[in-house]
Amino acid sequence: RGPAYFDWIAQHDARSRAAQRGFHGQALADLARLIRPGAQVLEWGCAHGDLLAALVPAHGLGLDFSPAM
Repeated sequence: RGPAYFDWIAQHDARSRAAQRGFHGQALADLARLIRPGAQVLEWGCAHGDLLAALVPAHGLGLDFSPAM
């Protein structure tokens, strides 16, 4: 899928993300056990960057090829 698909998702994902908050919370908990605060983190496909921010990196870089994200 190309960038246009993910640009569309960026505009229409609030409802589905709310429905999936349990999944996202579990993913954050799992990653937080592996990635300690203060680490250097690169997140590819970061969307809005909320996961990256929640990991509290000393240096975090989020990349996404969708301009709307």
